[in-house]
Amino acid sequence: MSMKKRATGIIVEYNPLHNGHLYHLKETKKIAPNDCIIAIMSGNFVQRGMPSIIDKWTKTKYALESGIDLVIELPTPFVLQSAETFARTAIHHLNLMKVHQIVYGSESLVKPTLSELDHSKLKLGHSYAKSKNIHLLQSNEILGAYYEKFSEIYQIKTHRILRTNKYHDLNIDSPISSASAIRNAYNQNIPFQHATSIPLNKLSTYHLEDYYPLIRYSILAEREKINQYLLVDEGIENLLIKLAYKHDNVNDFLESAVSKRYTRSRIQRTLMHILLKTPRDLELPDEIRVLGMNQMGRAYLNQIKKETKIVSFKNYQLKDYEDKATFIYGLPYQKENQLLKLEVGPPIII
Repeated sequence: MSMKKRATGIIVEYNPLHNGHLYHLKETKKIAPNDCIIAIMSGNFVQRGMPSIIDKWTKTKYALESGIDLVIELPTPFVLQSAETFARTAIHHLNLMKVHQIVYGSESLVKPTLSELDHSKLKLGHSYAKSKNIHLLQSNEILGAYYEKFSEIYQIKTHRILRTNKYHDLNIDSPISSASAIRNAYNQNIPFQHATSIPLNKLSTYHLEDYYPLIRYSILAEREKINQYLLVDEGIENLLIKLAYKHDNVNDFLESAVSKRYTRSRIQRTLMHILLKTPRDLELPDEIRVLGMNQMGRAYLNQIKKETKIVSFKNYQLKDYEDKATFIYGLPYQKENQLLKLEVGPPIII
């Protein structure tokens, strides 16, 4: 009787996949040389409230070619959320996939911990996130702290590997540079190919500024009801309506909107939910949507299929939402029909 295959999980955005991610994967395989490596990945939109620079199917293809065995989707409405919700969703899905451990990059090998909410900061008008971060953790460390919290709930073991760059550092000199640095270099026509093998110059790329006309129209055309959408609360709709009238450039809009109460990422996520018309009452699905796999990934799915609900797109609980998100993602570039064909199709198999 053959031994059951075990699985290790990683949580990724690959925006885009770069040399630091390859290092993460290499170290993960050292920790779990015989495991099926499962990546739960954000799709066409990413956690900071932006469109992914390349589409989810292109990201999946490169992930599999780089050595990931199985790529599953982190549902879009739960991607565009706080670090806590993003992490809770990722670990929930990896638990459904029966992983026994996760591996994530960290600024330190010391286990990151969350602090108690500082109510005095809240009273001074600071955001909830800043009021809870009295230890001044970096954004990646905050995610790590939540990975630890939710992994403990599910009794999933955690491993930390030292990050080889700063999370949002824009320095592109090193072969291991951040995704932010690579995107910034690409946008400014600065060489970046030493930091990633992804040929961005030959691919269709997607950028926040190209969605601003759609965002602006959504705010102004629906100004009476945008407060029905996720994250549009605390009267923020009044600020967004005012700024949508005033600014015809997304960067000017964001600079005017950011304050000690609202971070840039929080504003961007809110704009995405208005654009995507995300309802407040979406439930976290207890099912898995597979984006791609290799033969080991396929064998592992077959092993867990009686315990875990693996669904095709047509049976997916969030089908209508992901369909809409894909349509809007492609709209500024007239690629919506091309992307929708991929959305309703089968997973990528290599």
